[in-house]
Amino acid sequence: MLVFLNSSRILFKFISDHHIFILSVFHCYVLIFLDFSWY
Repeated sequence: MLVFLNSSRILFKFISDHHIFILSVFHCYVLIFLDFSWY
């Protein structure tokens, strides 16, 4: 049970970090798209 909780915490942390990375990449794509749409 303790091992399961520990691995879940590690998995949750990995997903959280990955989620932040995906958001920043998505934000960059949105900025590029808006920049191109102005022209």
